[in-house]
Amino acid sequence: MSALAIRRGASSLSLWLAVAAFALVLALLIAAIAHTLQHVQPVRSKAPPVNAVVWGDRVFSTPTPLARWLKARGLSYSAWAHRHPPANHLLKRHEAR
Repeated sequence: MSALAIRRGASSLSLWLAVAAFALVLALLIAAIAHTLQHVQPVRSKAPPVNAVVWGDRVFSTPTPLARWLKARGLSYSAWAHRHPPANHLLKRHEAR
């Protein structure tokens, strides 16, 4: 055999080894994805803490801006607070921080 034929055989062998290694990595990757899809675990999440009131398409985190907004519409904060105790408590609690 000539030196050229041996060199061509070696480069061909290294090419096939590279293709085989790539195919093996690809097969392992596909197997890992398939395993993950078959054994899905639900994500546990905690509800975020409520720290604001949405009222009239606005978000209020303290009573003062809400009182101004209500006053501009001819309403009083005290009347609103009397009608909505949980929301009032939330705003007062957030203001105390």
